Amino acid sequence: TDSKNSGPRGTEEADSAYPGLSEELAVIATPYEKRFATRAVQMGLLSREDVQRLYRERAGRAGEATLPPFDEWLVETGALTVDGRARIVAAVEVEIRSAPGTQAMGERESFARIAGYDVVGEIGGGGMGRLYKVFDPGLEKFLAVKVIAPERASDEIYMKRLHEEAKLASRIESPHIVPVIRYGREGDRHFSVMPFVEGDDLARHMAGRDAPLPLAEALGIVRQIALGLSSIHRVGIVHRDVKPHNIMIMPDGRVMVTDFGLARDLNVEAHLTTTGQILGTPQYMSPEQIEGRPAGVRSDVYSLGLTLYFLLTKRPPFDAPTTIQILDRQRHEPVPDPRPLNPTASGELLHLLRRMTAKDPEFRPASMDEVIAEMDRLKAGGRVRRLPVSRRALGIAAAVLAGVVALAGAGLVVEETFHFGRHTG
Repeated sequence: TDSKNSGPRGTEEADSAYPGLSEELAVIATPYEKRFATRAVQMGLLSREDVQRLYRERAGRAGEATLPPFDEWLVETGALTVDGRARIVAAVEVEIRSAPGTQAMGERESFARIAGYDVVGEIGGGGMGRLYKVFDPGLEKFLAVKVIAPERASDEIYMKRLHEEAKLASRIESPHIVPVIRYGREGDRHFSVMPFVEGDDLARHMAGRDAPLPLAEALGIVRQIALGLSSIHRVGIVHRDVKPHNIMIMPDGRVMVTDFGLARDLNVEAHLTTTGQILGTPQYMSPEQIEGRPAGVRSDVYSLGLTLYFLLTKRPPFDAPTTIQILDRQRHEPVPDPRPLNPTASGELLHLLRRMTAKDPEFRPASMDEVIAEMDRLKAGGRVRRLPVSRRALGIAAAVLAGVVALAGAGLVVEETFHFGRHTG
């Protein structure tokens, strides 16, 4: 063993010198292989000479289609034990995991591989399974992989929904959408691969703030969300789960829509949800979703309106101790006035918010493009469209007016002032 190179060294020196490889081989090795070789030498599991010899041998067989990744190949050749490889990969993971956006994983998971990618950490869970941050040695970049839980693999409807998610998202091209770049199966595990996006979801972004967003900033974020959703709708897809947790905001301020686990292709007649099944998040679901009626573009408009309210107040518009109570409020109560929590949320904004969150889909903007146009009009100081008076309110007004006329015809004087509110459902 080369004593100068096999002992512990500083991370900065190791990362720059890569003592496990000669200068010649360091040029052609991938970053992951360089890190792995460096740690193998530093931990005394391989000598520098052993690594040079083994890598040259592997380089000579580079044309073989079945050649496994470098670290697994070292185990196959007998140069490393399984335990030795695991220890090295765990050490390499510490370096890679220093990038933001991942949580620590357990010792067993830290050196796992998914579809040829090295698992770096678990990002979190969603409606379709667990989401992992992975490293692709071939592309030399981080990616995100969503994996369905093994115990759900036998659920045929669930599996079809995952496949639909991948197909739908792969058809969308927009700077405000996180695309799916690969879908596949590895043994019993089904997975989809997406770019790894640096940033926070809107829920975490708002949790780190002391106060709600100013009106201009909130509208800027919602406008970008609307642009992303517009690109989805143009190919005939409804997201159906628009909420702060499914919106990512990048360090540069760009906003991206993610998680198509509940998306439905409007061009497919055979729906993947059973009749009456509720899919979505109670605090941000439209009344028609709650009632089991078809969800369309205007359902996403409704959920986006509730997301706008959240940005303006730092709280969901409808909350309660139980899910049933939340759903009941969603169906029957108008969105609360945001002004007590954010004085900037006033004027024309209130009319747009009320239209977007109307209980009757027919009273909402017909498309995300209309929402964008209204926001641009609002930003320019213009007047946005008003929410029409509901049919129910018109009926009551007509009945009251008829009664007044009848009383007047009978010679009775009635002095009443009638106040008709705008339609709220």
